[in-house]
Amino acid sequence: MTRITYIHCTLLDIQRQLSGESMPNITIIFGLLLCALSVVTLVLTGGKVGSVSIFIPCFVGVPLLLLGILAAARPNTRKHAMHAAAAFGLLGGLAALGRGIPQALKILRGEEVDLLPVSMVWAMTLICITFVLVCIESFISARKARLNQGDSSQSPQGH
Repeated sequence: MTRITYIHCTLLDIQRQLSGESMPNITIIFGLLLCALSVVTLVLTGGKVGSVSIFIPCFVGVPLLLLGILAAARPNTRKHAMHAAAAFGLLGGLAALGRGIPQALKILRGEEVDLLPVSMVWAMTLICITFVLVCIESFISARKARLNQGDSSQSPQGH
């Protein structure tokens, strides 16, 4: 099993374990994971900040964190905050994927690449994509719950 497959399986296990959690809490957790990814990368580089790209996971993680807190604190904003969080997660995943694919192609061609940034980009991709999948699952469940609630409130004659 490759490292990427292992990481993705681990994230899917996390998704299954979080399925009972509320989406604002899950959003906060994924925001913290992305921020932690930047911090871990910073530590692994010995604190050397060669460019601002080391903080890109934080640029997605902080809005997720804030949107999760907003949704938890103000339930009337929950739906909008969670959709905005899903959009941030999707943009973060696509941006990381856009950077990760060229690096993966370089590796496949046998070119030399710095594996730390490549690993960071792919970890961000997997975290963001897993978050978006959790969001989609939650949105579908919420819609089904609303539809079922609407069906049970109707009378037998359909009025």
